[in-house]
Amino acid sequence: MVKEFLKSLREGMKQFADMVADSVNLLLLLAVYFVGIGLVSIVAKLSGKHFLDIGRQSRQSYWQKIEKRPERNSFYRMF
Repeated sequence: MVKEFLKSLREGMKQFADMVADSVNLLLLLAVYFVGIGLVSIVAKLSGKHFLDIGRQSRQSYWQKIEKRPERNSFYRMF
């Protein structure tokens, strides 16, 4: 009887500890998200900084247009 009580007490304490750990992790992650990401977002909006340039703008490209097919020997010993 005492053994069963101690076993159930231990299981209950483990469940309580898991619940507390999950709550603490949730609170810490929320705090880091809102402080870290939120403050950076607010500062970026105030300063007009855009981290992702999504718009379609014509920019210079490093791609080279190939006018003719290269010869097979040009591929050997490239480096």
